[in-house]
Amino acid sequence: YVNIYSAWYAFAAIKADGSFTTWGKPRQAGGCGAPTDSGYVHIYSNSFAFAAVKADGSITAWGDGGFGGSGAPTDGGYVTIYSTDEAFAALKADGSITAWGDEYSGGSGAPTDGGYENIYSTGSAFAAVKADGSITAWGNKDDGGSGAPTDSGYENIYSTLYAFAAVKADGSITVWGDED
Repeated sequence: YVNIYSAWYAFAAIKADGSFTTWGKPRQAGGCGAPTDSGYVHIYSNSFAFAAVKADGSITAWGDGGFGGSGAPTDGGYVTIYSTDEAFAALKADGSITAWGDEYSGGSGAPTDGGYENIYSTGSAFAAVKADGSITAWGNKDDGGSGAPTDSGYENIYSTLYAFAAVKADGSITVWGDED
């Protein structure tokens, strides 16, 4: 085994050949139901589910179906996966995004245009940034799923459990999400 990942109630350990073993609370937490094939390069997790990506960019998910254990995209070309507590968002090499899991936590509402370079998350919202520094957010509106800046030029985004902060090249900062 080369790495171990965890959800709230389960673990997944990956081997050098891309196969893995899971253990912990079964079914709804990801402790069982994992694929038995190999070739996976990374495993991602949220509170109740896992998602694994293969070298070809295809994704397999397992765990609680309502929180991303099912509904993963069936196409390939994905380079990385991000998560909130109960949803996943996968980024393709072309900058397009597919999200799945709990709709309240960002499992739906992902942008349909492409060109995104990175995704960030709070506990229940996602924010994606394009090459020009423009930002699109979705998920729980109270935790940063709405209220993202409408201008561009942002270089980095930081997050807490409930809010985002975006920094421009000139050092100015814009925040959105839960005021507290």
